[in-house]
Amino acid sequence: TTHGRRELQCVGTQKIPETNLDDGTEIRFVWGPVFKENECPDTESSYEYIKSLRPQIIVANMGLWWLHFQTKGRNQKGCVAETWMNYEHWLNNTLVLAEEAGASHLLFKTTNFICDDKYTNRYARANHFYRKSDEATIKECFDSIRDSASVTTSNEDILDYCHHGTINNIGSEHLNKRLFKFIDIARETTLLKLDVLNDYKIQSCEYTGLKDGRHYQLLNLARIRLLGNSISCNEP
Repeated sequence: TTHGRRELQCVGTQKIPETNLDDGTEIRFVWGPVFKENECPDTESSYEYIKSLRPQIIVANMGLWWLHFQTKGRNQKGCVAETWMNYEHWLNNTLVLAEEAGASHLLFKTTNFICDDKYTNRYARANHFYRKSDEATIKECFDSIRDSASVTTSNEDILDYCHHGTINNIGSEHLNKRLFKFIDIARETTLLKLDVLNDYKIQSCEYTGLKDGRHYQLLNLARIRLLGNSISCNEP
């Protein structure tokens, strides 16, 4: 915080120019551990930059980036699958980051609701096979991830990712259940005001486009209001 101004630090979203509001609020959007094609994540530089900003509020989210339709239109490398497997580790690292940065509030945003019905073509076909846990599809997924994952990653964890790390609402709900479980435990161990920005609950098929099914620009104003309410409800 500079000269008593509140800073809002959003982690894991697209990098855009900084925004400074009339009331003195400073907003920075910073890439978190984003996985570009053929690259594995390096979170250290992002975390160090965030700490240098000394933000008062951090909003963190990465869920959609880790989901897959492996071999059927959305492939992930083993390192991405392993980050999904260790989601709780990522959550805890972000909590430690917020504490070290001197933040007062940490909000973990839910992974977006995914409206599978909006999918077409490759994604629609992939969703069909993954939703019914098609044996051949799961085997292809397993073989693909096994080839690029660490030798210490278990077959059971890879199969779990193939079944529950899909980019449909099965995958979204799975991550959100893990998030809420983590928050319930972590609240007992930190002095931060820790909460979930649950915009999943206001998202529906009505507000996302055909072929997309997972982005909700039409709800941006409502989501900003939800963010404001979530912060206000955690004020002393």
